[in-house]
Amino acid sequence: MRTVLAAGLLLFFVGVVQAQPPASEMSSQLVVLSDQDSHVTIAGFGRIDSPQRWTRVWLEHLGLDPRYDTPNRAAMEVDFERCMVVAIFGGTTANTAGYKVASVIETTDSVVVRFEANTSQSAGPDGGAERTTPYAFVVLPKTNKPIVMQQGVRQYIGEPPTWKHVAELPPVTKTLEREEVSLSHPERVEIPADIPFLIVRNAREKDGTVYKQRLFASISYQTAHHEAWQDCLQWVASPYHKMEDFRLAAPQTNNQYLLRGLKDGAARCISNIQALRKAGVPDETIRKRAQRALVEVDVSPVSDSTAKGIPLDPVPPPTN
Repeated sequence: MRTVLAAGLLLFFVGVVQAQPPASEMSSQLVVLSDQDSHVTIAGFGRIDSPQRWTRVWLEHLGLDPRYDTPNRAAMEVDFERCMVVAIFGGTTANTAGYKVASVIETTDSVVVRFEANTSQSAGPDGGAERTTPYAFVVLPKTNKPIVMQQGVRQYIGEPPTWKHVAELPPVTKTLEREEVSLSHPERVEIPADIPFLIVRNAREKDGTVYKQRLFASISYQTAHHEAWQDCLQWVASPYHKMEDFRLAAPQTNNQYLLRGLKDGAARCISNIQALRKAGVPDETIRKRAQRALVEVDVSPVSDSTAKGIPLDPVPPPTN
């Protein structure tokens, strides 16, 4: 079975947890589906609380387009009135045949899911490693508590695992529920622009001088017309967009500063294009302007790192 995640991926590695959480109630998983061949190639976690989001995640896990294949690829049925799904995706890795859930512990303020990777060793002239994209779908009783994900790590075979906090999935709110519907049924945003991105970062000379280093233009003509980029722009335009949803549409990088900059740049680009259209500027004129534009994304490790320099300012409507 194959499975992909397009909603709600979180990658926050926070530290090592060794103490057993104080449990007020022991819980357990209802069903676990796991294997090593998902079409999701970026590691992360997702919390799925609605049929709409589940359908989208399931189809993307299968490598199918949720907009067109929904009637032909029914997802595993889950009663979301009583249950929820936690998705675990290992991304592209090697010799990992899915995941096993060690325990599910419900405390007074969270649900702690502890899991381990099913790994194996290989041998051969080239090491014999097998490329895998492991995943697990864990069906749990529905709750509105945060879900704390802890992964077991072992330094030596046979020793007990140390539980490392790898993610926390926030509780569901009405806003997120509305967002799920929005993301599951995105309206197409036709962007008539070829948008190049110039990546820059802070670099330091031997004498300590800091300067801006230009790296590469990563998202340009081809990507701007890719359906994933179109969906990404729609997510950014939605009042309920989230950073992790944007991340799925730009899988070329894991750099959080870069992704935040791309998100801000896409939002500003949409705003400017809409303003130009409202002002009566023809799409062909907008396209020509965009081809001359350059979105500069500063990926320097500072909190206010954002996209800059998008020369698509609105213009007044044409006069007769």
